[in-house]
Amino acid sequence: MTHAARILVVEDEPALSAHLCQLLAKLGHTVLASAATGPDAVTLVKERAPDLVLLDVQLAGADTAARIAQHCASRVLFVTASTDDDALLRATAEHAAGYLIKPIDEQSLRDALAQVLERGTMALALRERELANRKLLARLHAVVDPLNVGVLVEDERRVVQHANLAFCRMFGDLSPAQLVGSAGSACIRNFCSLFEVPERFVSRSEELVTGQLEVENEVLRLTDGRAFERDYRPILLEGESAGHVWTYRDVSRRERDRAQLLNKAARLESATVTDELTGLVNRRGFRIEGERILSEARRTRQSAVVAFVDIDGLKTINDRLGHAQGDQAIRAAAEVLRRAFPAPDLVARLGGDEFAVLRVTTEAVSASGVQNQVYGATQRYNSDAPFELRMSVGAAVSDPRQAELGMLMAAADAAMYVQKQDRRSSRPPGELSGTREA
Repeated sequence: MTHAARILVVEDEPALSAHLCQLLAKLGHTVLASAATGPDAVTLVKERAPDLVLLDVQLAGADTAARIAQHCASRVLFVTASTDDDALLRATAEHAAGYLIKPIDEQSLRDALAQVLERGTMALALRERELANRKLLARLHAVVDPLNVGVLVEDERRVVQHANLAFCRMFGDLSPAQLVGSAGSACIRNFCSLFEVPERFVSRSEELVTGQLEVENEVLRLTDGRAFERDYRPILLEGESAGHVWTYRDVSRRERDRAQLLNKAARLESATVTDELTGLVNRRGFRIEGERILSEARRTRQSAVVAFVDIDGLKTINDRLGHAQGDQAIRAAAEVLRRAFPAPDLVARLGGDEFAVLRVTTEAVSASGVQNQVYGATQRYNSDAPFELRMSVGAAVSDPRQAELGMLMAAADAAMYVQKQDRRSSRPPGELSGTREA
């Protein structure tokens, strides 16, 4: 049902003017006034602001229709005796929402008013929405422009509606005017070269938009060393996409500080698992890394062998030659073992004169083979060394399904102790070093 409207009648024939007024009242509308000339009509329109004007096309000469339409939007309905009138065609094309042909009856007036008023209501709603959007956008500008956070706003078609100054500074020497109205997807492609992995920046951005995946604190690294933290939020109204909001924060300093802290923590962690004298892992490091290696060995059904190595006569070296020579002997033993068992084998100084080796392999392995490897490396060292180095070795081999570090270490230690006792019983009195096998 058409709502009641406030209407101005502009007609110079008194009888027709009265007829129109009666019909309008019958249809429930309010007649504000009637005018017989164009200038009078313009004056009344300015004063009364009617919802609609019924205007005789013959009175719409010059710019009357345009001036009336200016105040009544497109709600001008012409009244004419003929549709062939050039003035009607011209005015209708430019200013009016429709026309009525004389004589006018109640039904034709009802139908014409319904169409015009409905279009006018829709036009008014559209104008109000546009005005509300402009006000909202202005408020958005007022809120985000002063921020140090880069903000980019796109509509549902991914057309950029706003980019604040911080965003423009972060992504280059740009102005908001250069970005507003452009395609958001094109902006992503234009900016991708700034990032360490350009194709990932593009694909991830498209993934977020396509899936409407809200994300926060996503760190992106740039080729110039900077780091941005990005948030993405889809704008949804009644379940429908209404736009996209991207925010970028420059977190370069935070990420640099974080990297420094991580490096410091890594150095501290390394210090807790590293033997200061030799640079090998210490007992704690051997247990931590050894457990990890053996866990993987059990999963892949690989054999493992642990060797315990002890420097013979270290106490005697310290007592007779001094601790500096004793430290040199320890470093020499570490170097011999490091060369004999390169990575991925694990070599550790457990403390004092004790060392340990862990090897995991898919090949056949034996305790004697590992012992001979140590003896061979020691012999090569002694061929060109300031003093002769001797070491006792004990080794234990595990079943691929039962590789337990504690058990292997205990077995290797026991085997090494037996060999050391054999060496002591066979060494001439007062000899500092030497090796039976070398």
